[in-house]
Amino acid sequence: MTTTMNSDGTDARSSDDGGCHVVVVGAGAPGLNAALVLRRVRREVVVIDAGEPRNAPAAHMHGLLSRDRLPPATLLERGRAEIARYGVRLVRGRVENIDHGFPVRMEGWCSVPPCLGRCRPARRAA
Repeated sequence: MTTTMNSDGTDARSSDDGGCHVVVVGAGAPGLNAALVLRRVRREVVVIDAGEPRNAPAAHMHGLLSRDRLPPATLLERGRAEIARYGVRLVRGRVENIDHGFPVRMEGWCSVPPCLGRCRPARRAA
């Protein structure tokens, strides 16, 4: 089952803030950085992430300015904390489809239209 949470661990479904401008798919370093920059220019941002980073087996990262030899999990933890301070919402889930018009369908139960930023039951594909 897919769960939904804010960056601070609270239930995102209870949030009644009205919407978002951008949905970022993936909370790796690039996705977290994009969310941070977009939020700093006052865009409402939701990050959807399945929690399965591709570099999880690596002991250390290399080639990232000022972060050489930092464990990947530590970078992601710091990144999640940073976006939380700016009010970016982190939703745990897996995106299975992005339709024309940009509604984002999450695996199992949720469709997030970026203009609304709220979850609603997904329709079954025919």
